[in-house]
Amino acid sequence: MLSIPLTSLALTLISASSTFAAPLVKRDWNIKLALAHNFPDPSLFKDGPSGVWWGYASTNHIGINVQLATSPDFDSWSLLGYDALPTVGAWADQAVPNVWAPNVIKNVSSFCCHHIAPTHTCRTMVYT
Repeated sequence: MLSIPLTSLALTLISASSTFAAPLVKRDWNIKLALAHNFPDPSLFKDGPSGVWWGYASTNHIGINVQLATSPDFDSWSLLGYDALPTVGAWADQAVPNVWAPNVIKNVSSFCCHHIAPTHTCRTMVYT
């Protein structure tokens, strides 16, 4: 049976981990506002062939269920001002759709938008 004092083992582990640790580097963060609009719960998608970035966001509560923005370079964004999901599913409360947290994915040649919305019967949230 191998007997190693606990303090020796601890010192060995500490010295081994310090040799593999990356040095601390101070980073400058250049944070800027992408959109000066209410654009909550964004989901981002980059179209491979065109290189255009698409941003989808929750309802703005003034008639748009899923907001849509684009960017050619991920730096400058434009809010398009029209609804990416003008009609919510029949299961959702049509009076107050409240579409939240949309997530758009590409499926071969079409797109699919998963989102959360209250149902028309019990106002609980359903994710599709």
